Amino acid sequence: MSDDLDVAHRSEVTSVPATERIVGGKGDGEAALTVDLALGLEWKRGETWVWISPEDDVTRGLVLSVESANRLCRALSTLLASSVQSP
Repeated sequence: MSDDLDVAHRSEVTSVPATERIVGGKGDGEAALTVDLALGLEWKRGETWVWISPEDDVTRGLVLSVESANRLCRALSTLLASSVQSP
């Protein structure tokens, strides 16, 4: 572990299998793809961050504050608990 505050330290990765809907450009339609999402914690400059990204494309990921990640969890739980399946 480095004492340099500009160096990021990451936790072990948790992998979550997921199905992602991809919308093609220029009328190419849609496709459902199986992806593995990588989840973890990152410590940098004395702050803790939560990161989520497809394992094969980290440029499409999110890096959220712990507070934002907690809000996202609560909002997803509420949304899914109140959702009604469409026919």
